[in-house]
Amino acid sequence: MPELRGALSPGELAEMLGLHVGTLENWRREGVGPSFIRMNQTPRGRVRYLREDVDAWIAANKSQTS
Repeated sequence: MPELRGALSPGELAEMLGLHVGTLENWRREGVGPSFIRMNQTPRGRVRYLREDVDAWIAANKSQTS
């Protein structure tokens, strides 16, 4: 099981990325954005983002300028 200590809440990630929490919610529903963990299996279950998943998502979506 991954280490959840230090995992980011949607509010923390939204602030870090300069986004609205609703954007992350939309991304989760659409299957885009960084991987996340739902703490229980209900649709309203608490969501957390592992920092390594966020870092990997950022690296994979980085654009190169020429």
